[in-house]
Amino acid sequence: MSLFGVERRQRRLEGGAGRIFVLALDHGLAGGPLPGIERPTDLVRGLQAVPFSGVLVNPGMVRSISAEIPPAWSLIVHLSAGALLGSMPGFKVLSSTVEHAVSLGADAVSVQISFGDSREDRMIADARRVVDLATSLGLPVFLMAHAPAEPGGSSEDSGAAAHAARAAAEVGASIVQTNFAGPPDGLREIAHGCPVPLVVAGGPKCSTEDTFLDALRGMMRAGAAGLSVGRRVFSAADPPATAQRIADVIFGSVRPLIPEAAR
Repeated sequence: MSLFGVERRQRRLEGGAGRIFVLALDHGLAGGPLPGIERPTDLVRGLQAVPFSGVLVNPGMVRSISAEIPPAWSLIVHLSAGALLGSMPGFKVLSSTVEHAVSLGADAVSVQISFGDSREDRMIADARRVVDLATSLGLPVFLMAHAPAEPGGSSEDSGAAAHAARAAAEVGASIVQTNFAGPPDGLREIAHGCPVPLVVAGGPKCSTEDTFLDALRGMMRAGAAGLSVGRRVFSAADPPATAQRIADVIFGSVRPLIPEAAR
């Protein structure tokens, strides 16, 4: 198995400080053309100067945005799928393959397990197969370990989120995403039990940007490696400015280098 390749690509994604800031643009499959992502190419072009660690997209969007992705960003291709139009919105199936993600130029792949769903066992088995193949090809796996919640929503149950995060690490994830949106003490419990970097989906649920950024500082102090954010950025009045303020909190004084061509 190509563990060196996994570690090398993961170090690139994490950067020198071990911090991760992912632009999540996988919403279109589940939720349709939400306001802000109707034209993803234009969105990504406008965010090129922001020091994202990577961009997470469904396979079909790679061709649309690939020319706009700065060299410093990793490409994370999401393999799980499920639409909110269906009768089982929490159930995710594999709609693409690791091999196809590699052909698209992926630096990592992503899958989701909706823990607590009646088909949880199928999603765990799918994730394990993805981990095995991705590892053999030298790709890290970004695993969305979502504790029981409404489809697309967040969890307030730190115990369930801690279990889900640990289960994802036990399956073999290189990086785990949690949907926990509770207080920092709960996140500390989750991070303490997760032996791989922990990324928070969406971040704290706050109405104002200042309140959000204050809560994000608390999350980082509690042990989060970073943030995977979509709506908070693409639905903002000024997406680049909002993303840059989030990056300032995540990276602090350790700033990733953005190639001059992307400035």
